[in-house]
Amino acid sequence: MVGSGAGRFHLSLMKGLALIAFAPFWAHHSGVQAQENLAIEVGFADRTDLAVTFYQQDLAQIRDRRSVILPAGEGVLLWPGLTAMVEPQSLFLHHHGKPDDFKMLEQGYDARTLTREGLLQAYLGQGVHIYRTDPKTGEDRIEKARVLSVADGVLLDIAGRIESLEHIPGRLVFPQLPKDAQLQPHYSAKFFAPKKGPQDLTLSYLSGGFRWSADYVAILDDDDPLMALKGRISLENNSGADLDAAAITVIAGQVNRKEAMQPIRPMALNRMMAADAAVMLAPDAMADRYLYRLPHKISLAHGESKQVGFVDLPQIKLLKSYLHRANDLRSLDQPLSADLELSFTNEDDAGAGVPLPSGVMRFYEDDEKAGLVFVGEDQIAATPKGGRPSLSLGKAFDVTIKPLRRTYEIIENSAARQVTEVGQSYHLHNEKKTAVDVTIEQAMPAPSWEVIKQSHEQIEGTAQQARWRISVPAGGDVTLDFTVQLVQPGRVR
Repeated sequence: MVGSGAGRFHLSLMKGLALIAFAPFWAHHSGVQAQENLAIEVGFADRTDLAVTFYQQDLAQIRDRRSVILPAGEGVLLWPGLTAMVEPQSLFLHHHGKPDDFKMLEQGYDARTLTREGLLQAYLGQGVHIYRTDPKTGEDRIEKARVLSVADGVLLDIAGRIESLEHIPGRLVFPQLPKDAQLQPHYSAKFFAPKKGPQDLTLSYLSGGFRWSADYVAILDDDDPLMALKGRISLENNSGADLDAAAITVIAGQVNRKEAMQPIRPMALNRMMAADAAVMLAPDAMADRYLYRLPHKISLAHGESKQVGFVDLPQIKLLKSYLHRANDLRSLDQPLSADLELSFTNEDDAGAGVPLPSGVMRFYEDDEKAGLVFVGEDQIAATPKGGRPSLSLGKAFDVTIKPLRRTYEIIENSAARQVTEVGQSYHLHNEKKTAVDVTIEQAMPAPSWEVIKQSHEQIEGTAQQARWRISVPAGGDVTLDFTVQLVQPGRVR
């Protein structure tokens, strides 16, 4: 509870809870020099630029540029306003100017802040006051006290009585802040400047609490195999500090990191703000990764998320395919729906040709009555220019496949090997008004196999998989038949 009186500090004593309040005590303007410790604070008013690089792994690099007038000789620079998840070992102060105009002698990071326990410790053996409010009149009654101990609970000497702070009703009032008290963590640097004058400095450091991801909206053309693609970059700030008018760069790709102790994460507020119109961002390649520079400066408060457009491709040529993956040779009573997949070539002549970071792609179809209708989503892997991503939209209910195992015969069963011949069929049905191509991918349940009979020619497969692409006419049916010889190792005797 806050009382009156400039410079006094009040602690609520009810139920052992402490609430600290205080009057302003620090001068927050450029070049202010504290007379007692000759420290110079470089505050937010001295900031000239803020740049943040987001990585896809709970990490960002902060580059905070500030300008300050420094005196000649040695001094101490205090730099507040860092994030709550700063990695102290990464702190680096860069001087923009001639090397002889500024020398950093040592640097440090002080994460200590004003706490209830620290304030009581600072007043050990000193006098404080206890304010008690009369419940009838509402007036405060003031008693003098001296802090005796804070080792195992707080003990006070009140007019010769030794009392525990946890059982005292009222407010504990401190006359002033301790000289070395600080309200927030800060970076400090001991420096030497040969002459008085303005200095341009950038503090760079790594911090947790930042994330970015890519999200895509793909609108499918119902008549032609085309789609319009819009990409958005989602930024999240859970670092414990606000970003004010920051130049944002995001890097697609993972950077190698050594495991380190991470600070406690502040609680996120989870506010979301949507993007304005999408803007095409031309990525820059750097060290096998891509950089996307956002076109305008962004403010991002702690706990806030924002989305910014970065890709707008109005017409990408698609390849629509229907797929059935079979992991064994068997029969089923009911037909299965084919998987519907979309793929495209990430080239200029296909309407794309832009490096695409990994993210979730959500697909919509434009219905005359219902408008845009969500029809599925899939994760797109990081796709360079020239790549060919394949994305699943789920099941196609009007294209079905019914498996049938026609024959099963053991040809050989010896200590050396076991040979089996299996006759398998797939009945394909197409209810669509247009013909479709269906790909059958058959995994073979044996280390060695050979297709000895087939009704349709195979396309390129793998060592453990045979593949067929079957054309099924509109409203029609086609059956794929094949016989495969499977060779297993012999029985152990």
